[in-house]
Amino acid sequence: MTRIEHMVEVKVSAYDAYAQWLRYDSYPKFMDSVVEVAESSPDRLHWRAHRHGADIEWDSEITAKEPGQMIAWRDVDGPKNDGRVNFHAIDANRCRVQMIMHVDLKAAPERAADAEFQLAERVEEDLARFKALMEHPEAKPYDASSPAKTGVEYATHSEVPTNEVLTNTPGSPNVPKGTQSTPVNGGDGQDNRLNLRESKETAGTTK
Repeated sequence: MTRIEHMVEVKVSAYDAYAQWLRYDSYPKFMDSVVEVAESSPDRLHWRAHRHGADIEWDSEITAKEPGQMIAWRDVDGPKNDGRVNFHAIDANRCRVQMIMHVDLKAAPERAADAEFQLAERVEEDLARFKALMEHPEAKPYDASSPAKTGVEYATHSEVPTNEVLTNTPGSPNVPKGTQSTPVNGGDGQDNRLNLRESKETAGTTK
């Protein structure tokens, strides 16, 4: 089993972050490729996702909950993955959200390192979007259930100084000058969301 761990600081209370994580139907708003999560019975979840060009489904169960502190889960079919989300209070209005996963990557030896990197990157980006969802409720969120994934896109927080998340929300202090985007489909019929990776590469060539 491979251990994946990542943490992000969120400017909400630990109890608010915990309460949001219990809203299973909101997972497509911050989890990459997750189309739907439905509560099939108390503490039993049915997942639908679209990954690597294929639709997949599986079930998981919540194995432990501590209000404002922790949620633990495990898959009950498919690869026997498990994990937990910890909520560490910093003060009344800030917390650290920590994801720890134990995953059977099912990858050939020559592809194991790449598979682990991709999963770690996805966890990092999911937590960055969760942070943005909590801190920018006025913005239209990322939506993995949409074929076009319409809405505001967020960068991974590791790419931004001081552990902040870049957004293309107009007026966001975290968007570099000159790179704020216009709204999606802003009159020209094109998807005008900010391409953060492209912007970063372009900035590097103009120094």
